[in-house]
Amino acid sequence: MDKTYWNTFYAENKAINAPSLFARWILERVEKGKKIVDMGCGNGRDSIFFMENGMKVYAVDASDVATEHITRSYPGKIHVENKDFVNYLGEMKEEFDYLYSRFTIHAIREEEQKICIQNAYRAIKPGGEFFIEVRCTKDELFGKGTLVAKNTYFYNGHNRRFVEKEELLSDLREQNFIIEYAEEKTGFAPFEDTDPVVLRVIAAKK
Repeated sequence: MDKTYWNTFYAENKAINAPSLFARWILERVEKGKKIVDMGCGNGRDSIFFMENGMKVYAVDASDVATEHITRSYPGKIHVENKDFVNYLGEMKEEFDYLYSRFTIHAIREEEQKICIQNAYRAIKPGGEFFIEVRCTKDELFGKGTLVAKNTYFYNGHNRRFVEKEELLSDLREQNFIIEYAEEKTGFAPFEDTDPVVLRVIAAKK
């Protein structure tokens, strides 16, 4: 993660505060009272939404600037960890019912993705689910900017990696996750005048 970029982004209060469409969609699948990790929670808009709807929320983000609002406004209601979410999951074993990753897996390197999924499988309880929404190679921004690594471009001030659907599904299956849902389409994450093709995946640990 480009911590300097995101610290500046959140310090300037550029983030959206309303819960994402993905969080609203996922809420229909989860049980109240269960533990959910918001991986790379940012300003906590989805963490707050899950907490308000009866979930036990663990908000994890390396940027303390991003999480400052959660820490200040919801003491004791949301468990905040200022850590890299890949390493954080690696410290856990069958601890959580759900893992939630919206627009964060594409923020780590390809080699970190494999480690992240390995750690995720370890951290989640049997029967738990891993919810993923991520930029994919069908995004209209794919190819814009300067190529810095595979499917990764420096554009508008920071690196963007675009995930290949079949590679992500392969990495999940390699760790024994069962793919319950996987779809690429528009309408998942519209923003202002854009509506990119986005990948959503639900994977389960049986």
